Amino acid sequence: NAGVGLTDAPGNTIGGLAAGEQNVISANGFPANNGGIFILGVGAQGNQLLGNLIGTDRLGQVALANRYEGIYLINAGSNRIGSELPGGGNLISGNTTRGIRITNSVGGVIRGNLIGTKLDGTSSLANGQFNVEIEENSNAHELGGLAVGAGNRIAFSGSGLAAIRVRDLTLNTAILGNLVFSNSGLGLDLSAA
Repeated sequence: NAGVGLTDAPGNTIGGLAAGEQNVISANGFPANNGGIFILGVGAQGNQLLGNLIGTDRLGQVALANRYEGIYLINAGSNRIGSELPGGGNLISGNTTRGIRITNSVGGVIRGNLIGTKLDGTSSLANGQFNVEIEENSNAHELGGLAVGAGNRIAFSGSGLAAIRVRDLTLNTAILGNLVFSNSGLGLDLSAA
């Protein structure tokens, strides 16, 4: 199954800002159809993921793929993936499908992460599909931001797909201050299909 799962569970912190607080959440979901971390249900609010390595080894150099997404949120609101604070960004790379997938969730913040790269932020450690996919009815998310360190590095998406896909019926998503490069498809796909 998944490496870490929260169902209707609020206010949890997975990882942390200080050295040694991060988790390695990798090589999960075989043969079940799960990935690294799932956050599910309307009660799963106010959780934060900080400084973790998701889909890689402990040095952030080699893929240890989660079977599906690195992180998957469904029906879960106001959760944070990463932070602009030093040590707060997650490495979300090397996963079989998406880096991050968000469905029917509102008010999330995704900041300061490396998605699709090695820990150096420039070398490829690709996720197999979209790096970030924000699906239908997932409104009012912030991907990046204007503060120093808030932008994500989003690179090397796989299978000819976009770095970031925002589906139709998704409203008020702010995409700000990110570095998006070397993806196998579009940098940003505002797509109905």
